[in-house]
Amino acid sequence: MECPQVFYFWVLVFVFQLWVCGCFGCFEKERSSLLELKFSINHPNGTFLPSWRAGTDCCSWEGVGCNFSTERVIALGLSQQRDRRLGDWYLNASLLLPFEELQSLDLSYNLLSGFLDEEGEIPLEMGLLSELHSLNLSHNQFTGPIPVTFQNLSQIESLDLSYNKLNRTIPSELTELKRLAVFSVAHNNLSGRTPDMKYQFSTFTERSYEGNPLLCGAPLNKSCISTTHIIQSPEQEEEDDNDDGLVSFFGSFVGSYFIFLFGTILVLYFISQRRAVCFFHVVDSWCAFHLYKLFKL
Repeated sequence: MECPQVFYFWVLVFVFQLWVCGCFGCFEKERSSLLELKFSINHPNGTFLPSWRAGTDCCSWEGVGCNFSTERVIALGLSQQRDRRLGDWYLNASLLLPFEELQSLDLSYNLLSGFLDEEGEIPLEMGLLSELHSLNLSHNQFTGPIPVTFQNLSQIESLDLSYNKLNRTIPSELTELKRLAVFSVAHNNLSGRTPDMKYQFSTFTERSYEGNPLLCGAPLNKSCISTTHIIQSPEQEEEDDNDDGLVSFFGSFVGSYFIFLFGTILVLYFISQRRAVCFFHVVDSWCAFHLYKLFKL
């Protein structure tokens, strides 16, 4: 009679361990992050993602994909999940960090205006999702630069940042993403030179960059030569002004010198020796007269 009791005890222990490690669908920390993500999407009173309920298998939830061998979340398809009537959405980036095996993340068309504490910018922490193969943040309202930490997404094959309000230059480090097959930063406010046409970036066409009037360089039909000539830093402009001033000064000095020299030669040529003697006599008389008056006083 004791054996069945011992058997049932160890069965309960085993079941408890399965629950703790998350083998009923997904890890508990990932389930908790997903529920917080749902709350964030629906704040303050949205009703999207009704299948996301506590105590259920999160691998069966809408938009969630799991690896059946590791039971870890590997895909989040959350496109168009934010009710537009709720206004702009600001996401806590730390909610994404527990998904250590996440390979696909789609947050497009969500009025996503930024992440908390980042003032509308894409946070650097996004570069920590090193297992990502696909990242879609298109059709949102992100501002600021493209994070240079995206160079750490060594597995990335598709990166879509189009239709946002991103500005500044495109990080040249992105050319090191040698698995990248799909890339778009179209319709933003980016400026400067496009990344070098090497590795995977040599395969991208003008469509990857269109809608950014201040971008230049291949594959766009806009050279960067005229842009670099017009746009100069204040230091360069000051140096140019100084150079122009020096040229003007030396030009005036040399011109004045030759005019004076030529005039002197003409005076010496046309004035005879006799007139010169007379001139010096008049000068001596004038000086003597004033010296006489000075000593008389």
